[in-house]
Amino acid sequence: LDLSQITCGRFERNQVVLMQEAMRDVASFNGQAASARSMVLESQATIGMLNDKIPQVEDELATHRKNCISEIGTLKFQISIVARDLGIVRKILSLVKCDDKKSAALVQAKDDDDQDGDAEDDDDENLGMDEHSLVECSRCMGGRGFVMMSNADVQPLLNSLESDVARAFVQEQLKSVVHDDTEDEEADPEEPEALTQEQVRHMTAIMRAEPKKDGNNTLRIEPRPVPPEPVDCAPTSSCKLTKGSCPRLRDRFLLVEGGVSDRLDDLTAQLAKLENYCEQTDKSLVGQLANLGDSLREAQTNLAAATKTQIDSESSAALRGKQHAELKKEYSNTLKQCCAEQNEARSEMCALTKI
Repeated sequence: LDLSQITCGRFERNQVVLMQEAMRDVASFNGQAASARSMVLESQATIGMLNDKIPQVEDELATHRKNCISEIGTLKFQISIVARDLGIVRKILSLVKCDDKKSAALVQAKDDDDQDGDAEDDDDENLGMDEHSLVECSRCMGGRGFVMMSNADVQPLLNSLESDVARAFVQEQLKSVVHDDTEDEEADPEEPEALTQEQVRHMTAIMRAEPKKDGNNTLRIEPRPVPPEPVDCAPTSSCKLTKGSCPRLRDRFLLVEGGVSDRLDDLTAQLAKLENYCEQTDKSLVGQLANLGDSLREAQTNLAAATKTQIDSESSAALRGKQHAELKKEYSNTLKQCCAEQNEARSEMCALTKI
């Protein structure tokens, strides 16, 4: 009996310790599994958010690049047109040369082999028009009026201007010459005269003429990328002829040159600003994509690690739970056996005592 009590007592104490350790392990592994599950859910949410965000940023970057290419191309096209128009205006200035003594001669740069130049000058004089005469058609351009020059070299160049800013500057300055009441002291003011039929035909031919080519290639007019808008004006007898002044015309064309040059500088500055904006925004979006990609890879790594931890913890908890169940069963069976053995021993001792 004593031996059974000692053996069973030692077993009970050891078995209780083992069961308590198994219970603590199960609780610990369950805690680790719960924490890992929380990390799994968090990683899955992060991955889902990033999978939605990355395509949005990629679309934003693609749209940004497409818009920048379009806007930069448009600005460069405008710059090319305005630069070409600036060259035309400077060509016109090279043709408008005034004799200081007469202050009224418009000297033209013509090819040495141009045999028709003198005949054209004679025709202009016979028509009562000189090379700096102006023709205003007030009914043109929707009633806004249109002013053209009778000079057969200058007007075709004016017709070839493509940019709205150059055309507007030219019309503004030519109209200021026509309507300026201030005349040279030596010149007698003359009232505008209606065009004769011969003058109408002359102006019509000028308006349809192409710019003359330079013999020395100082100005090269490239083919236009797109045809200019047609000038809504055809000379008629209702148009008025005004005697111009060469010095005043040259001053006005200098103003036109300055205006077109300023516009070219503005467009160039806009292009530089736009290119810088496009570059910085592109870098920012590319950086965002890189950061989002890093975050996605990190979240995927965390998901994999958390999933493994959850699976391992759940497996360990299940294993220790099974061990605890076996220890508990062994504990219960052994104690029952000990109790039975001890009761049998006590019965035998009692029987021996009676004998």
